[in-house]
Amino acid sequence: MPQQPSPQPVDAVQQYLEREFPDQVRHAGWEPELQSHVFEIAHEGGDHHQVLIGEDVVQSNRDAVGELRESELVEYLREARGQTRRFHVRKEEGAVHVRSTKFT
Repeated sequence: MPQQPSPQPVDAVQQYLEREFPDQVRHAGWEPELQSHVFEIAHEGGDHHQVLIGEDVVQSNRDAVGELRESELVEYLREARGQTRRFHVRKEEGAVHVRSTKFT
């Protein structure tokens, strides 16, 4: 059975994304089946990305924002401008990994 997200705030993650993409980010909620926090980034020009950040990343013993920086998520988001993509950010074998798929 899917768990509810931890009460730990995801504000730091949202603030990080907002610093990188001002006025383009919103926290769209919680996806229980994927155990992920959902963020949407609407770029100028109409394309958008959905970013699913696993609860395992947010609950990390390390700094979640630091791990997102190391994962190069922002660089992937910038490279994908002009495309509509979904980015899955998960922790695997102790490291944060980013995967993307087309999103409609």
